[in-house]
Amino acid sequence: MTVRSVRAAMNCMGLGTSGDVSLMWNVFGFRQARPPTDPVGGATVTMSLADTFADLSGRHVNLNMIAVGFDGLSAADRDRYVNSVDWAAFRMRQIYDGAGIGVGRVQHYEIAVADARGYDDIGDTDEADDLHDEWGVPNNGIDAFFVRNISAASGGGGLLGRSPIDGDCEKDSKDDGLLAGGANNTDSDSVARTFTHEVGHYLDLEHNHGDSCPTAVSSRRNLMAQTRCVPLVSGTTTPDVRNAVNLASSQGSTMRDHCMVKGGC
Repeated sequence: MTVRSVRAAMNCMGLGTSGDVSLMWNVFGFRQARPPTDPVGGATVTMSLADTFADLSGRHVNLNMIAVGFDGLSAADRDRYVNSVDWAAFRMRQIYDGAGIGVGRVQHYEIAVADARGYDDIGDTDEADDLHDEWGVPNNGIDAFFVRNISAASGGGGLLGRSPIDGDCEKDSKDDGLLAGGANNTDSDSVARTFTHEVGHYLDLEHNHGDSCPTAVSSRRNLMAQTRCVPLVSGTTTPDVRNAVNLASSQGSTMRDHCMVKGGC
């Protein structure tokens, strides 16, 4: 069934229809309650209600975007990273659409530094795994944690994100969330790719290579190639993360079968 109204969309998202409705906050799921800006060129992105409703009519995932320790950031760093988080949600809609998966409800939560028990600064993979053992949202969305810092000094220098492969669908279990990135990542496209890559792991995708990077350029541009394997932007030493987001049809099939992917409504 195709969703044809904002009211129907809200019901499909499980948000209810009482009170005021903000399209930017409630339906599109932007933390800023406005569209993010594209890091390349700075243009404000445009959203389509028709496309968002179409996402809900097919297979889709719900997301909980959980900010950890953002109150410990400067105002400028907070604004920058919040735009990156919204850009990540926008890019995930684009990237997963090609795999036949929509993005449904996107809700935002925040854990203050004073309540985070040190998990606002992730030092290694064990802490990344412990984060979602300690916290979670009791609903049917994937819990994605964005932290104030991933500390290189504590051994997390090579860590961008962390997720179980084939994450659990029962909340309060060991593998019921993922680390989506840290605010010390200043590149919005990198934040978006890390987030979308880690959600791919949660939906049962492994890296598309072993210990060595794939040789084929097309494989290195796959979303599930590690960042170290991504081709460089021409004439630079910077990985071209913006364009390394492809998904094979078989990967889409695997993700669509995961229990966190909802049927259409």
